[in-house]
Amino acid sequence: IMAGGVALATVDGTEALFDNVRVTEIVPAEYTLGDAIFEDDFETGGLSQWTADGSWEVTQDESGNSVLHPITTGGDFQHILASGSSAEDYSVQLRFKILDAPPGGGFRSQDPEFSINARTDWDLVGCQRFQIVFESREARIHKNGGSSCPDVMLKQVAISPDWNVWHTARVDAHGMTVIVYLDEKEIMRATDNQ
Repeated sequence: IMAGGVALATVDGTEALFDNVRVTEIVPAEYTLGDAIFEDDFETGGLSQWTADGSWEVTQDESGNSVLHPITTGGDFQHILASGSSAEDYSVQLRFKILDAPPGGGFRSQDPEFSINARTDWDLVGCQRFQIVFESREARIHKNGGSSCPDVMLKQVAISPDWNVWHTARVDAHGMTVIVYLDEKEIMRATDNQ
């Protein structure tokens, strides 16, 4: 198992907000949560803990909280990698809200999509990345990586999260098993046996 960091990605046109990103190491022997290795609630107003590919900003939500927002540009994807979040076994938790319309109008995807990428690196070396994709009607676990690594879907489930409402997502990557939670309920798990 290779260590890797945590990244977020959105399909361009997906209007979403992210907040309270926390990466916690999993103690393998007991499968318990250990110390936090990365945390960001975006209240500093900056992105100094992140490396971005695409346009991202810290903005305010309706309650005045600082949140992460991808800026739609008409391209394909926006990626942002949490600096210093690398480990082998960890849990990543965050809050997200899918918005029904972009601030100020503009392009809006009909099928919003974002992903939480576990055990990733900026160069996508090897086939170590677990990509958890959330769409408006389904969630999927993929294993993929660089151009030499085929994309393999490990699990798919139907979901229907309400838009304009905060949700909590959690992804545990432990050994070759990935467990995904939505609003504190396990929605799927998969083990990569390849």
